[in-house]
This record gives sequence, structure tokens and C-alpha cells, in this order.
Amino acid sequence: MPRRVSRESRLSSFALPLLRCLITSLLLVACSNSSHKDRDTVTLLIESNPANLDPRFATDSQSQHLDSLLFNSLVERDDQMVLHGDLAESWETPDPLTYIFHLRKGVTFHDGTALTSADVKFTLDYIRDAANHSPKRGTFRLVTVVENIRADIERQATLLGWAALHRELESVDPAAAARIHVNDPQRIQRALEVYRLTGRTITTLRQRRVSVFADVDVAEFALAPLERGDLHTRIELRFGAMLDAGLMAEVRSLFERVDLTAEHPSMRAVGYRQLWRHLAGQCALDTAIEQAIAATRQLAKRQLTWLRRREHAQWFDSMHPDVARMMEDALSKSGFSASFEVTPRDALC
Repeated sequence: MPRRVSRESRLSSFALPLLRCLITSLLLVACSNSSHKDRDTVTLLIESNPANLDPRFATDSQSQHLDSLLFNSLVERDDQMVLHGDLAESWETPDPLTYIFHLRKGVTFHDGTALTSADVKFTLDYIRDAANHSPKRGTFRLVTVVENIRADIERQATLLGWAALHRELESVDPAAAARIHVNDPQRIQRALEVYRLTGRTITTLRQRRVSVFADVDVAEFALAPLERGDLHTRIELRFGAMLDAGLMAEVRSLFERVDLTAEHPSMRAVGYRQLWRHLAGQCALDTAIEQAIAATRQLAKRQLTWLRRREHAQWFDSMHPDVARMMEDALSKSGFSASFEVTPRDALC
């Protein structure tokens, strides 16, 4: 099975029925945990002989049962029929006809070769190709194209830098480029992916969405320390409290998992990323803590910048001793019922 390109796959012109097909039909070879004592023998009792163990052709129940033990699917359902990712870490639908799947990193085939979206594309294209006579071809008849895109963007970033990709974004979607900082590669990548996959900008797609608050009177409140020094002190105290509560042990347990790497979005979170670097031997603990606090301050600054753009927001100083009562009064003046309990000041972060 060819292995190359990116970690994204675009499946357009199909919706949930096809997604259900992926659960039962699209099975890809991936690594399995072979930690049992005899690595060469697995014994199973089955009711009858399987017709075909190739998941691209297997249709009988025995074959599909064995395939579920041997192969991984892109997505799957649990016992409560709730949809979960398997090989796909997550997925999204920028429009009703497009599905973008994000593959889990660190997944390998039995020979140690990394799984990529090129493998997903190969499997889908093989099933959809009439020349291969797959009995499952009909279930994918609504799929018009399967594309890989992320690796191209990552290669460009390596060669040209994210600033160049930000300029590309500015040329196709000036509004998105104005919102996204040049040093925010994740959001630059996301905006370019949407444009290259759909041919429409992420700004246009978002403008088409109707807010659930379109016909609702909304009172906006911004609660934050108004003095920067107070904010920085609270951030430092909060991170210290997180460490005291076991953050390092939590990150260490994640660091020791074989299915997680520093490149996973969840491991890029502020605090986690810096402690991960320490555990990887890239910096001392004190340095990691300083970097985490600095990164939190930068995040808070971006959040405050966003809040200040809310023209109708009423601001309240979270450090004021009577801030809860002040907010209660403001809610009451805005027409909201005041039938709620006031949180003591000491409980506010």
C-alpha cells in the first residue's frame, strides 16, 4: 500500500450515510499491540470459514468480524452508537459536501512505516476504481474526489517559512490574514487548507453561517483584571497551583504514551508543551515553568485584544472586591432575572 503525502483527506459530495460506510467498510492496516507472550500465534473460534480477509472485498459476517480484529477503521461507533475516531483523531465539515479528517499521529503499520493520508486515499481510490471490482464500490458512489493537502502546506512552510504562507493567505483571504497573526502556524494552516480544499475562503464560509443569537438580545460582559500587573500575578499563581495539583504527573503520563507526540494539537496547549519539552530533555524544569507562564501571558493578551473588539461589552474588574454584585446589578438592568447566587470574591480566578 503506497505511503506518502499528508495527514488530511477530503471526501466531498457525501454526508452521514457515507460516514457510516466508512465505519463498516474502510479498514486500513495499522499497528496492533503484540505484547502477548507468543507473538506468532493467535487462536480464534469462529462459526464458519471467512470468504476473504481483504477488507476491500470482504462482505460476509465472518470476514468482517476478523477484519475488525486485524485492521483499524477511520471512524467507529461504540456500544451506545456514539461516533468516535479510530485512525481519525478528529474531523470537520467546512461545508455540507466536504469532510476533512485529521489522522492520529504516531500510527504505524506492522513494519513500523508511518500511516499517512496517502494510505487512506489509496484505499478509497482502490475501492472506487471500477477496474478493481470491489463489491464495496457502490457504497462510495457519491464520493467525487479524495484529496491530500496538509503535507504540501507543511513542506512549503519548511522551505519558505510561515510568513510566506501568511502572505499567500493575505492574497486569497485578506480578512482571515488580518485576524490571524503571522506567528500562528496552526490557524494559517487551517485557513489555507479550507481554501485549497473547497475553493472558498474560511471567511466566506463563516459569513454564511447564521448565528443562533441572530434574533436574541445579548448583553455582553468582559470580566478581567484591569491592571496588567494583577493579571500577571494571577497567571503565575495559577500555574503554580496547577503544578501543585499534579500537572507534571499528568504531562508525564501523557509523555509516556506511545500514541502521543509533541506534534499532537492537544500537546501543543500552553503549559503542556513547555513541560513536554522538559521531559524530553530539551530544557530545565525552571526554564519550562518560566516559558509556560510567559506563553500564558501572551495567550491572555490575545484574549484581551479579542475582547476589546466587542464594542458593546461592559467591562468589570475581576479584582474588585464587589465585582459579583456589580455584575448582578448590570444583569438586572439588562432585563435578566437576578435569581442566582453571588459567587464570593475569593472564588473568582
